[in-house]
Amino acid sequence: MQAWGDDLRFAIRILGRQKLLTLVAACTLALGMGANTAIFSTVSGILWNALPYPEPERLAAVWGANTRMGFDQASVSLRDVEDWRKARGLQGISAWRYFQVALSGSNEARSVLAVESDPEFFEVLREKPALGRAYGDLERQPGEHHVAVITESLWRRDFGAVPFTAGHELRIDGANYTIIGIMPPGFSFLYSDAEIFIPLRLALEQRTQRRMRGLRAVARLAPGATIASAGAEVQAISKVLDDAEPPANRGWSARVLPLELYVIDRGARLSIQTMFWAVMGVLLIACTNIAGLLLARGTLRQRELAIRASMGAGQGRIIRLLLTESLVLSLIGGALGTAFAAWAIPFLRSIAPEKFPRLEFVRLDPAALGYTFLLCLACGIVSGLAPAWLLSRGELARTLHEGGRGGTFSRQRLLQGLVATEVALAMILLTVTGLLVRSLVGQLNADPGFDRTRLITAVVTLPRALYPDSAKQAAFHRAAVAALRRDSRIVNASVVQTLPLGGSNSWDIVSIEGRATNPDEPNMAGFLAILPGYFNTLGVPMLAGRDFDDNDTAESLRVAVINQTMARRFWPGDPSPIGRRFRMGGPKPDSPWITVVGISRDVRHQNTLQPPRPEMFIPITQNNSRTMVYLARTRSESAEAAPAVREAVWSVDRNQPVSDLQTMDELIDRRMAGPRVTVQILGFLAILALLLAGLGIYGVLSYLTSQRAREIGIRVAMGAAPGDVIRLVLNRGVLLAAIGLVLGIGGSAAIAPLIRSLLSGVEPHDVASFSLSAGSLLAVACFACAFPVLRALRTDAARVLREE
Repeated sequence: MQAWGDDLRFAIRILGRQKLLTLVAACTLALGMGANTAIFSTVSGILWNALPYPEPERLAAVWGANTRMGFDQASVSLRDVEDWRKARGLQGISAWRYFQVALSGSNEARSVLAVESDPEFFEVLREKPALGRAYGDLERQPGEHHVAVITESLWRRDFGAVPFTAGHELRIDGANYTIIGIMPPGFSFLYSDAEIFIPLRLALEQRTQRRMRGLRAVARLAPGATIASAGAEVQAISKVLDDAEPPANRGWSARVLPLELYVIDRGARLSIQTMFWAVMGVLLIACTNIAGLLLARGTLRQRELAIRASMGAGQGRIIRLLLTESLVLSLIGGALGTAFAAWAIPFLRSIAPEKFPRLEFVRLDPAALGYTFLLCLACGIVSGLAPAWLLSRGELARTLHEGGRGGTFSRQRLLQGLVATEVALAMILLTVTGLLVRSLVGQLNADPGFDRTRLITAVVTLPRALYPDSAKQAAFHRAAVAALRRDSRIVNASVVQTLPLGGSNSWDIVSIEGRATNPDEPNMAGFLAILPGYFNTLGVPMLAGRDFDDNDTAESLRVAVINQTMARRFWPGDPSPIGRRFRMGGPKPDSPWITVVGISRDVRHQNTLQPPRPEMFIPITQNNSRTMVYLARTRSESAEAAPAVREAVWSVDRNQPVSDLQTMDELIDRRMAGPRVTVQILGFLAILALLLAGLGIYGVLSYLTSQRAREIGIRVAMGAAPGDVIRLVLNRGVLLAAIGLVLGIGGSAAIAPLIRSLLSGVEPHDVASFSLSAGSLLAVACFACAFPVLRALRTDAARVLREE
């Protein structure tokens, strides 16, 4: 212990003497370790935090799957859930769905997210109300009195947290609901904003028809069961049931996945994991930089080390001394890095997408501090071990005889290897970042198929009790849109079921008149209910036929406008499918024929870079339209005219909530927030890696140039021109960069396909991204070589020869 104490005191003393070197090395490590700690806190808080329910590892989500239709996580039917209850691998399963409700009570009417579920819901989660009780089977039957369970936050906000007694009511969707239970403080369902839980009530067709999909399922695994075993059992049940279905409805199976994936999907997980590995790469680059710095500094201390060896210090003793210095340096860097992480973590939370789950768990906690300490030890060993071993090898006696000058070939080879490694790692990080940047820029600049400028959007969900059928719903929307169009701030307005770029939320099988339906490859199309004026409001041209008008009612001929993709795919070779007919729901004789009256230009409802899918538009008078998105084109800046939507809706019903009022630009910015944050963080790390790689090249070339000062002096004395000296130094630097680039290109080619799911419109082996990354690194390498070149050109040949 005495020897360790001596080494520690000596390390602190010598690092204190070499203040500039210590500062540069500590700051380099601080950036790498601080960024690492911040991203570790993100990974730990978001990915490793368990769901806030008892035995969360046994909770699963059960999805519908249909490979021929391209669905791997689809909604399910109540019939599916009831049949899956037979699976012995599931201890329980519950059907549920989100929906917006119009809530009125002690405060003004507003839109609130609710969960509609069967009574098994709370049993599966193993959660129960802190006050009162949950609902049971009887209360889901039609005709029974409405009941609700609410969150403690809603109880406190709307009722002032008065003592709970039976009889308190909420007015939900125009009907009175008796509050029978209040959940414990802090309870949330999958980190959502849901505040109301009510019994699931479905129409007869929805309860009995397997094709009526619109629910989700949460399950609890039986003791001893696994996700894989339960999934296999549920799939076997689905196969038996699917075989009994009509051919057009077949092909459905099921997938059982950890419920955790519902909270943080695979795309978000891959983004966070990519950032973690990127920051690990930056830290490794920093460590190689420090290793080169310590090796170069150790070469200048060869005489000191040789004296220690001559006085009896063995190789192990010298290694321990040098490792202690490296560890002290790493601990200093770790302390500075912790301070950097304490600033970076709140910054990361501030730029994260709105309402991203578990952000409250991203903090500098004891686990993050312990991780930082382990990083300090690891970095100290990684940075110091190789230099310590090389500097302690059996050449110290010869070094003492030569006066401490010179560097061994093995040391130079290690330094060159470290530089090549830095360049390779930087190349991989730059390439991955470049691919994601091109993907993001492509999505932002791609044509969505409509004019997004001066466009307001808002969501209106009508109360079921006040607007129970499609006629009353359509009448409300038509009256509100008419009021909106009369507003002087508005150019045009309409409504649609799903926003552009929001994904078509309803899909169905299409049966073409006069053509047999292939059950193995059914025609699938999305469908959206709209009001007349939708295409004009968005600036989407009609390519043929007409838009809807007031004559398209529930009693008139069933009509549809189709997009050009549907026209080309379902009627190939037909110059004008106007007047053609089709059915929705497969070849069922009781389904009405729908006549094509118009063809519109494609509008992107998935994202801007995915190819358009077949879609049809139907009048809201011929479809249920309880929840609709309002669209309004404004004359001036859309944000200034935003209140016009709320005013128009309130002119029809003052108590009708309007939610998600925002401009189209704001909506798109929010939806692109996740990819944008990923690119910003990776961009910062890539620039940091680029600078560290340049610093590494500069440091190694400076050291090698100083070691070859005698050779350069002799060359200059013998008449070497400046160009010869430049080539001598530059060739070494460019060669090291080239070796690193070759290794980095190979590594990038292997790693890029792993992030394919994060890319849109860009291939993993995109030549432009690879070329730009390689060019950037090569430019930095040449710039880093400039300073050693200038140093070599200023070599005084006479002085060098006199010293010899």
